[in-house]
Amino acid sequence: MISIRKEIKWQQRLLKATTMASLLALVLGGSGSGWWMPEQVGAQSPAVGKIDDFTAKPIADGSKGSYDLKFEMSPEGKFTAEAKIIVENRSKDEWDQLIFYFLPNAFTKENKPPFFEDAAEVKIRDAKLDGVKAKYQLTGDTLVIPLAEKLAPNENREVTVKYAFTVPRKGLRFDRTENGFHLAQAYPMLATYQGKDGWNKKPYSLRGESYHTSHADFSISYRLPKGYTIISSSDQDKASNNQSGEIKVKNTKEVFIAVVKGMRSISKTVKGVELRVWGKEADKEAMTVALQAAEKSFEQFTDKLGPYPHKQLDILLDETASMEYPGVVTVGHMGSVDPDLSHTVVHEIAHQWFYGVVSNDPFHHAWLDEGITELATTLYFYDVEKKGDASFYFAEQADATQSVSNLPLDQFGKGPIVGPVYGQPVKELWKLITTYGDAMDGWEFLQAYYQTYAYKQVDTLEFVRFATAYFPVNEQYFAKWLRL
Repeated sequence: MISIRKEIKWQQRLLKATTMASLLALVLGGSGSGWWMPEQVGAQSPAVGKIDDFTAKPIADGSKGSYDLKFEMSPEGKFTAEAKIIVENRSKDEWDQLIFYFLPNAFTKENKPPFFEDAAEVKIRDAKLDGVKAKYQLTGDTLVIPLAEKLAPNENREVTVKYAFTVPRKGLRFDRTENGFHLAQAYPMLATYQGKDGWNKKPYSLRGESYHTSHADFSISYRLPKGYTIISSSDQDKASNNQSGEIKVKNTKEVFIAVVKGMRSISKTVKGVELRVWGKEADKEAMTVALQAAEKSFEQFTDKLGPYPHKQLDILLDETASMEYPGVVTVGHMGSVDPDLSHTVVHEIAHQWFYGVVSNDPFHHAWLDEGITELATTLYFYDVEKKGDASFYFAEQADATQSVSNLPLDQFGKGPIVGPVYGQPVKELWKLITTYGDAMDGWEFLQAYYQTYAYKQVDTLEFVRFATAYFPVNEQYFAKWLRL
């Protein structure tokens, strides 16, 4: 996620070459005031929530990958890696190529944004298809493997890519700090195949998450220099503080790995899940605040939305972007306790449900994970923390937006996208919820949505289908702020 005050400054950074770390330090929160709180206009309608006859029509995942990843780090901080990916064609079409995101290459000297001070070094050493040396094309963050023999529906191919890389200082997600290395999207990620629209692969964008993958299984082996610890999407980290090991992750959209040194953790078990907050010795106060926010919000989300899909959740405080990954969230932390820290932690944790389990394409429909996540965050601060108008800081920003919420990232204007993507969905959906009920009805709506689309992919039109079945409104309500 890239949030409100942050996204506003992000545009300034595009012009003034400020650092991403300072940009993302301002991610969430604030104390809104004066935002119009719609009054409840009637008692609970008997038509609300009656979705017994509703049949979900999620977006089909035409491509499916399973990953066997190997990473080895040298004492100098250089990585060698091997990715073995079993690619399954679940579509009705024959394929003449396989397409992957390869985001490390977006940070090389040739491809990085000019205001990024440091660059990655990336080199593909070998590519094979079913064990035979294969041709490949690497352009920006797009890796293409041509197929001499087409891949028919329900058939598999095995792709192996051996490569080496370094991690840039002050990158974005894929970055290096004084405490270690964040290996976000550090492997070839199979793009989604969308039927008649073919491979769904757009160029890397700084406006938001421009990559979209299907849920998959991962096996990860690693070898690290002495003194480093691995933090990852896996539940098996507690047994993997050695310098080498193997971990597994099941049914997640991606995997995140951090290789850190000199960091410690505090933990709390909530609902059978271990919550761990990582930071430096000097970060004790911030770590305590983050753990308190995580503990309370995690319990509420589990009760009100549905079960969390893992046995462990890591919150990593570091000089990096505040971002969500399956089983891990990173929180931008510059040393002092940011007044927005709790809001940031809660928002990123809510993404475990809306992104981690309910999937959407964040390039074309960013509002579906950011807007719905911020709605859950707003409900938490309004209903649980009793923050009143201050809970609606993001919605307040939407008053200035003059854009619909569901544009592709490359079609928004030059201004901040936080209003339409984060704030406007909260404002409009809160109006809808409070027309027919109250905060409890908001939780019930999100729970029904989550349970209906868990481990499925949603787009804007499918969300509108669900919402118009749940509430007694038609598409015209949504046409005011969504392109249908």
